[in-house]
Amino acid sequence: MSQFKEMKKRKIAKFNHVLALKPIEQLSRGWLLALNNVLNLEQQSMKKKMKKPEKKIVETKRQQRISFGSVTLNNGNKTEIRFSTSPKEMESGPILEKFFGQQYGILHFLSTEYEVWDIYSIGNSNKSLMDQLAIHKISLETLTNNLKKIYKYFRKEQVAILGYRSSWKLLPLYKKTVYNPYKNIWEITEIKAPILPNLRMYLLKVVKDKKLAATIIETAWRQRRDKKILKIKKCVMDWGGIIL
Repeated sequence: MSQFKEMKKRKIAKFNHVLALKPIEQLSRGWLLALNNVLNLEQQSMKKKMKKPEKKIVETKRQQRISFGSVTLNNGNKTEIRFSTSPKEMESGPILEKFFGQQYGILHFLSTEYEVWDIYSIGNSNKSLMDQLAIHKISLETLTNNLKKIYKYFRKEQVAILGYRSSWKLLPLYKKTVYNPYKNIWEITEIKAPILPNLRMYLLKVVKDKKLAATIIETAWRQRRDKKILKIKKCVMDWGGIIL
């Protein structure tokens, strides 16, 4: 308490010096009230600094194996039924890696510019893709869901995880290729580009995903509408300034 009074006296003396008050003059009631509030806040902050922070205890989570008990088989042996939560590879992994009878798959299209897809004989059209899905016994819905999962990863600029057990991953960027007419080959350059536009184009042109197409159309319409609204507001503000 005595320390608080000393601080108050020093503050009042400093204020008198700053405001160039004469000895017979005093601070007004508003200035004194503001000074008391400042001193109270300083006193509270000093108490908080002197108080030691509590030590936080971090609880470590342990993974537990979920078991449903043991059963007796027909041969008399007992076995334990367990529940596995570890995710598997993507179901459409085989067609992502290679088409039947080819050395390339869908992932090759994702790392290739859309303009050169026509040079390939398989996988660049909806009919060809449906034939490959039938050979691999993979449904179109499964492939669409897997590609959309990769799409979500790339929207967040993250590495797409295609398989947990084999650490199969796909980077969001790829190195562009340039055709060399002298060697008659495609050469990989050091220019990197995002896979996301190619993946979006494959879903629209080849897979023909109607939901994604509707979402893109709606987003484009909203952006166009918002631009018109902003343009109208700007015109109204400009005309209002002229009138005033």
